Amino acid sequence: MSPSFPVSVAFLALAALPMSTDAKGFLVERRGSLRSTVDASRLQASLRDAMGEALGCGGHIGQEQLAAIEKSLKQMWHALPKNSKGRIERRSLRYLAHRYFNQKSALMIRGFEPSRPVNASGWGSDDILSQRVPSYVEGVLQSRHAEENGFDLKDAVYMVATLEELIFDSESALLEKIYTSQRKPTDRSLSHQGLAQILEEYMIHWMVGDDEESLSIVLANKKLLEKSIPHWPQIVAFAEGQIKAMEFQRRHAPATNTRPSHNALSPRYSFDDAHKLVGGITNSFASFWDSECASMKASLIEMDTKHTG
Repeated sequence: MSPSFPVSVAFLALAALPMSTDAKGFLVERRGSLRSTVDASRLQASLRDAMGEALGCGGHIGQEQLAAIEKSLKQMWHALPKNSKGRIERRSLRYLAHRYFNQKSALMIRGFEPSRPVNASGWGSDDILSQRVPSYVEGVLQSRHAEENGFDLKDAVYMVATLEELIFDSESALLEKIYTSQRKPTDRSLSHQGLAQILEEYMIHWMVGDDEESLSIVLANKKLLEKSIPHWPQIVAFAEGQIKAMEFQRRHAPATNTRPSHNALSPRYSFDDAHKLVGGITNSFASFWDSECASMKASLIEMDTKHTG
């Protein structure tokens, strides 16, 4: 089974779970309350914007994407218990969102874990500010039918679309931060090498997390970086493979990859291109990491000639 990679929507950032090996150093799981970094009003503003975009007021999710989400959810939806009005309860809605992301890309949305306790008034413990993420989204959805109890399939679609919009925005925010740190204007195209530098630092942020001190140390010391993050050369090769896959698509379908002021056959890459690549990383990294872990396990088994474990 592929590992699940948790997404802290509250932080609007992605993070990887601790690896199955004893990965020490600076590889950490981001936990903790939002209380130290984001206040409730800013969080609710972000969620309001994301929900508005997911419900059709802009953003990158359109009707085609909403239809695709609904198609993916239907089979699970039909299997869930319903109330007398054919709606599902809060716990089932959370489970549906969890299963969608876990099956699609092995992502685990924090706040939507099936193991998280749910009380009668919200998604979990009221004193955890980060739990306002799912509960506030729930509140927005409930406003569509305030006098009715439960959620319909469209509610589930909008919930998932909102989370996808938040993930999309988190990718943008991290990319912009990295462009700035490398003094690369977001409105200028990059060479293959420049894009590779962006993706490499993106992967470092993705793997290390929000620990700024650790980030600054590993970014300044490549040898330490390779010791701190397991399989780092393979991770770099994985990111490079994403660029080569985009180049392949451009060569074989230039018409569909050409945009105004941008020739698909030109070896230059826009911010949107970089965003498309990190989106692909978000959706495919878990399967890549699973194969790396399987390869490492096979190597360890070969070394264990006496089968002692």
